[in-house]
Amino acid sequence: MPDRSRHSTQDDALIALLANDGRANAAALPAGTGWHESTVRRRITQRGRLGALYFDVDLERPLGHAFSALLWISADPGALGAVGTAIAAHPEAPFVGAATGPTNLFASVVYADTGHLYGYLTNEIGQLPGV
Repeated sequence: MPDRSRHSTQDDALIALLANDGRANAAALPAGTGWHESTVRRRITQRGRLGALYFDVDLERPLGHAFSALLWISADPGALGAVGTAIAAHPEAPFVGAATGPTNLFASVVYADTGHLYGYLTNEIGQLPGV
């Protein structure tokens, strides 16, 4: 009996198709792999069990938040790591990254309304040492 856990060129095609559109359903994938729909489903399950394929959900706006903003923050170079780590722990900030230049931190934040954003900027971000 053949080893069905082995990686094949059709697996490469399947992974490329899913990378292009992770929402594609198993009925749309056979054309790009040459497999029957049931084989596509089985291979997705097998690749997932082996850790070769996983699905990750990236919500632009987490549930309960109506708005999003991009913040460019100036932090003292010596405090950059601490400030970035502190902001990354906030539920309002799904992404924080270091950058170069006078605004050396970048954060994507989500908020319920302008009052929430104002409070977050003044009571959370503005109170961090080094900002």
